[in-house]
Amino acid sequence: MPEPRVSALVVNYNTRDDLARCLDHLAASRETVETLVLDNASVDGSVAVAQRTDVRLFASPVNQGFAAGNNLLARRARCPLLLLLNPDAFVRPDTVTRLADTLEERPDLGGVAPRLVGLDGETQRTCRRLPGYWDLFTELSGLSRLLPDSDLFNRWKMGGFAHDEAREVEQVFASCWLVRRADYLALDGFDTAFPIFFNDVDLARRLLELRGPTLYDPSHSVVHIGGASVRRVRARSILNSHRAFHRYLVKYGRPLDPRRWPAALLLALAAPLRVLTARMR
Repeated sequence: MPEPRVSALVVNYNTRDDLARCLDHLAASRETVETLVLDNASVDGSVAVAQRTDVRLFASPVNQGFAAGNNLLARRARCPLLLLLNPDAFVRPDTVTRLADTLEERPDLGGVAPRLVGLDGETQRTCRRLPGYWDLFTELSGLSRLLPDSDLFNRWKMGGFAHDEAREVEQVFASCWLVRRADYLALDGFDTAFPIFFNDVDLARRLLELRGPTLYDPSHSVVHIGGASVRRVRARSILNSHRAFHRYLVKYGRPLDPRRWPAALLLALAAPLRVLTARMR
């Protein structure tokens, strides 16, 4: 039997039932997959469901976050390809094989990702352009939601792209994203300054510079519930996402960019309003 070529990395935090389903789907894959799970100090029995003979389990006594957890697993993985997979994403039997075949055939690609669909079968809009200050303004002002099909006012989230055709993109969600382990390690993986949010945006930017874009291929799909762990701490998630957006803009912006402080103020003012709106729903 040939050596497996894909290591699936699953970082989990209190999503026991989703994790069990995720691992069942990986086990049913037609591709032999090395599955590694990092549990971030869950208290819901997640560790018990991951104690399987087909899983390499790493149980952390503290919550290291998504970024550090994936970096730990990537260093311990044995295969040349890494499947970054959320515990609430469920691959089909042929998904891993098709993704791996594509990446091996295209050395110009930084990664490959499938279509993500919700439990209702609706396609999730997971493709992005790398964001900038304009995108921050259109997002927080509501223009991106008022004009969702506009390539100008919804540039970041690729307004007008129906996610129904294969396309090379700058960024995809890391919910199900296949990359090369050598590239991931060469970039030192996710930047842990982004423990939860914007770590995929940051990695996509560096991977684009190192290797190339990611191919989004909707001809195969993965069921993805989405936000299973962050929904439990919605207010904190909003605040953390705003901090991460600002950190990203600072990291890649000019040191004396006059837009930096207005952007920080806009994010600070918008955060409590979004928290209040979320609590009223």
